[in-house]
Amino acid sequence: MEGISELARLLLDALTKHDIACRVVLTNDGEEALDYLLGRGAYKGRDLHVMPCVTLLDLSLPRLDGLGLLREMRAHEQTRLLPVVAFSSADERQKAGVVTAQERTVT
Repeated sequence: MEGISELARLLLDALTKHDIACRVVLTNDGEEALDYLLGRGAYKGRDLHVMPCVTLLDLSLPRLDGLGLLREMRAHEQTRLLPVVAFSSADERQKAGVVTAQERTVT
């Protein structure tokens, strides 16, 4: 698993440790994640009827940050209602309060 973030590695380890069987799609940045969700770029032709049951979102993504990705997801009909679990530092959580009035912190 070379090249994935430490956060992604921790999440994958937790899913494996607790025998949570699910298909995981990892992207390198917010732009690639949006391309996957919308079926464009390298993901053109992807079956858009198969959408994630949940999006695990690092708010400090490169290129298009997590808040930007979340705004884009909410702006598109096919991704508007996808559940999102956001992970962040304390500074990023404070910024996220602008996007959502209900903040949930998992520790």
